[in-house]
Amino acid sequence: MFRNLAFFLLLSLVIAVVGYGRVNVVAAEISIFAKLRDGRTNSLVSAVFSPDGKTVASICMDNSVRIWEAATGKELQKLNGHTDDVNSAEFSPDSKVIVTTSKDGSLRIWDAATGKELKKIMDCADGDFVFLRSAKFSPNGKKIITINRRNYAQIWDTATGKELCQLGGQYFYAHSTAFSPDSKMVVTIRDKNVAHIWDAATGKNLKKLDSLVFDDDFYTSSVEFSPDGKTIVTANSDGIVRIWDTATGKALRKLEGHTDSVYSAGFSFDGKMIVTASYDKTARIWDAATGKELHKFEENNDVYSAKFSFDGKKVVTVNIDKIVRIWDTATGKELHKLDGCTWCNIYTLIASFSPDGKTILTASSDGTARIWDTATGNELRKVGEYYAYFAIFSNDSKTILTINTDSTLRIWDLATGKELKKINGNKFDVISAVFSPDNKTVVTIYNNGTASIWDTTTGKEVRRIDIGKRYYLRSAVFSPDGRTFVTTSSDKVTLIWDAVTGEELKKLEGHTGMVGFVAFSPDGKMIVTASPDNRDKIVRIWDATTGKELQKLAGHTSNIKSVAFSHDGKTIVTASLDKTTRIWDAATGKELQKSEHTGNVNSAGFSPDSKVIVMVDNDGSSRILDAATGKELKKLDRQKRTALSAKFSSDGKMIVLISRDKPVKLWKLDDLLYEK
Repeated sequence: MFRNLAFFLLLSLVIAVVGYGRVNVVAAEISIFAKLRDGRTNSLVSAVFSPDGKTVASICMDNSVRIWEAATGKELQKLNGHTDDVNSAEFSPDSKVIVTTSKDGSLRIWDAATGKELKKIMDCADGDFVFLRSAKFSPNGKKIITINRRNYAQIWDTATGKELCQLGGQYFYAHSTAFSPDSKMVVTIRDKNVAHIWDAATGKNLKKLDSLVFDDDFYTSSVEFSPDGKTIVTANSDGIVRIWDTATGKALRKLEGHTDSVYSAGFSFDGKMIVTASYDKTARIWDAATGKELHKFEENNDVYSAKFSFDGKKVVTVNIDKIVRIWDTATGKELHKLDGCTWCNIYTLIASFSPDGKTILTASSDGTARIWDTATGNELRKVGEYYAYFAIFSNDSKTILTINTDSTLRIWDLATGKELKKINGNKFDVISAVFSPDNKTVVTIYNNGTASIWDTTTGKEVRRIDIGKRYYLRSAVFSPDGRTFVTTSSDKVTLIWDAVTGEELKKLEGHTGMVGFVAFSPDGKMIVTASPDNRDKIVRIWDATTGKELQKLAGHTSNIKSVAFSHDGKTIVTASLDKTTRIWDAATGKELQKSEHTGNVNSAGFSPDSKVIVMVDNDGSSRILDAATGKELKKLDRQKRTALSAKFSSDGKMIVLISRDKPVKLWKLDDLLYEK
């Protein structure tokens, strides 16, 4: 009936949803989607209202925090400075400053009006910087409490940045904390189920809620002071919510009724009610004084977040189906359903009321922050409007081209994240796109048998090539000198085109299945092609000038998924659904290396120095291989859904990954190969 401990350990990473309107996420990679959006954020990790309700702060995975005007959605400030993922952001009680924490080991305090960094604090333990998971202001704004990766809590002076105390010392682990309303005490949850109350000035342990210790199968998921500071409420995976006396540490009452794990529990702002969210598919309102259940909100799936509006008249809930609902506290009736997070991951979907109760803010991994009208349930505004499903570097690594679900192509400055050019394309779906070697043009191919050549400076279509409706185009690649490009198609042929005139120059025939993959050798003298059809497992090498077939590479036992030359032109790497990557001698066609993997391999490509290979397989993993030996050097973090392809930037310093998780991700190669 109850979720196991391992599941709740995972959920503890998102405990900050409860009562604070944000999610703390520690990511192992950098999402560039936060930059690639018309100057607005994408891949929002979380968002939170300022206490005065006038602004919204959003965390995105480009290491920045952005401040927005809540009424208009206008971006007011961008907080730049962190050098790694930002894990949390919170306004001070007077809305004048913001505290942020990051994987870079720093806590930073910012002026919310100007975006100026006021103070930078580095968390250091045993000589190493330790990244911070979360930070919270005390209600009077004079102190900040942090939890770092090693799970110990520290209290800092907001004005000076000086560390005031550590709670229990370096090895006293805490996974959740909360200040008392008078800012004099802190409560922490540690070691699964032990709660401690501390003096916030000295770090002295005042009380231990000993009876909070349960069997190891259960887990305490949230803790919160009542508004008057006299009681504490805890939620537990045994399905019971408990209220504790702050002065004595004794349990006052149990709120019993849930039939599965309770994920969150929080007081109304007048302290008279408690709202709980549970995996029994209900949220419930309780009388805080008597423990009596007042209302039960029944949903169609697990509820993991429930919060009161500031006036206590409404409750907002989020369930595992990504549905946000507004409920009437007095009657228990559902008022509205906010169903607007089609692509979001449930653990990065949050919902919180504005201080005036008139709007609700949601933020999720669908790349959007949305503000909703609580009276009507209508969406008022949205930050972020489209996805990219394809991304490539320019040949100088200065820009990125994305193909987006709004039927546009967009070119972005990689250094600043600024959109340089928007290409509207045409009404047909774009299958792929490729930069010319000088980056002055882009060739796109469409699912209606046409290809277009675009000027990247003006965004205008220079030429359209009609291949014919009997063809289904698969890909396009420029020759190294930019004078020609080749297209592959479903009619088993590869066509070579004049890039200036659009004239067809050569037809490469020989494959017995559709041709899906093609690459020029670095000197432009050879072309390699392959078919994704299981009936044609032969890779072919052609003379780019005459169209003559030079070599056949035979060995794969299932569909081929990608093919690429090394940058010295001496070898070729192929990826296949036979769970192998293979390296071939381009001159002789001899197989040199075979690397076996646990999943079907979707793509493989060389680094610019030809020393390593990046490959992805359909179990969501990406790996870096030694090109000489085929040995695995590094395994990248597994994606939740299928990784489609990974490519090196032209300088070899970065890898870009496309997956069905939606965000485009970047890694620095040196960080991967040489990290401790």
